[in-house]
Amino acid sequence: MAKPTAVSRRILSAMEALRDGKYEDSLLNLFPALDVTAKRRRPKVKRVGDRIEAFLADEEGLMWVLTFGTVMMGCTFDGETVPKVLYKQARCAIAHDGELGQNLEITEEGELSLGAVWKLPVGWIHAIVAVVVLASENFDEDLPDGIMFNLNGNRVRARECWGKRTEIIRVLDAGRAARDAPPTGL
Repeated sequence: MAKPTAVSRRILSAMEALRDGKYEDSLLNLFPALDVTAKRRRPKVKRVGDRIEAFLADEEGLMWVLTFGTVMMGCTFDGETVPKVLYKQARCAIAHDGELGQNLEITEEGELSLGAVWKLPVGWIHAIVAVVVLASENFDEDLPDGIMFNLNGNRVRARECWGKRTEIIRVLDAGRAARDAPPTGL
């Protein structure tokens, strides 16, 4: 295993906290890894909020697919986008107030509510972890062996996913095509 960088260490900590049901702790570890990744993608963008929101906007379609199996991108709900709410109500609120913003709730039931109060399923945190790992900017990161991702029913070794967004999308597309194909042999 390569020597873990801050991104690898923060992702591992985020995954461990997520496994233990500690969602704020997971996000507390996740957002620095996300910002480093966003900075790698957009090194000339100085404002952290602009970098993080742009990265989340880039990856929004994949996050929807990983969370709900469908693509939605660029939607506005009560004047807010998903990337902006994740930045303001998750990253900023945790960094500055020590907890999620009062208008954001992470649910275990898969509940989704977008508007005055945002309820996002815990799958969103899994999806953010995944898009950071899959980002091509992180191709040389590493995680210990034995850690697995479940990407829409496809179990894959997390350490083999670093920087492989394109390859994983092909796997997801192939799985979706197989599920959507008409039955054969009738």
